[in-house]
Amino acid sequence: GTNYSLSIVGSPSTFAITSKPLTVTPTAGQSKVYGSVNPVYGYSLSEVVSVTGALSRVTGENVSTYAYTLGDLSAGTNYSLSIVGSPSTFAITAKPLTITAKPHTITYNGTAYTGGNGVVPTGFAAGESISSLTGTLNYTGTSQGAKNVDTYTIIPGGLSSPNYNINYVGGALEI
Repeated sequence: GTNYSLSIVGSPSTFAITSKPLTVTPTAGQSKVYGSVNPVYGYSLSEVVSVTGALSRVTGENVSTYAYTLGDLSAGTNYSLSIVGSPSTFAITAKPLTITAKPHTITYNGTAYTGGNGVVPTGFAAGESISSLTGTLNYTGTSQGAKNVDTYTIIPGGLSSPNYNINYVGGALEI
């Protein structure tokens, strides 16, 4: 009214509008097989708002779990984004790899057979080979020590990698 003179005093003398919290929950069950292309990471938001950019994850390509990051995901200056909930990680799973023993035919010579005739790998990720595995290729089976005319099994083994689920397939030795 006209009988009073009003003034603002004290601290703070301003009113602040802060960003509203908005939670990002990654879609459950997201993963990829070692050596494959990263998927687009799915997620849900705690509110229906318009966002730009994409969810990301910590860098790494070996079999493991990796934490999600906001990447360049944004809802503008009115929202403060954070990742919450389960799952909080993305999984890279082992790639199937088959290592098959090459068949071997030899003429009887009375000498005990040892080793094998090499292997044929199937399923390596791009740019990888037998040298990407650890261990030493070895052979077992009925072929080891065989020297008489017959057919025997050559079974490869001894190689490993946390990035591959290795399945060994035997071959045949024919003397």
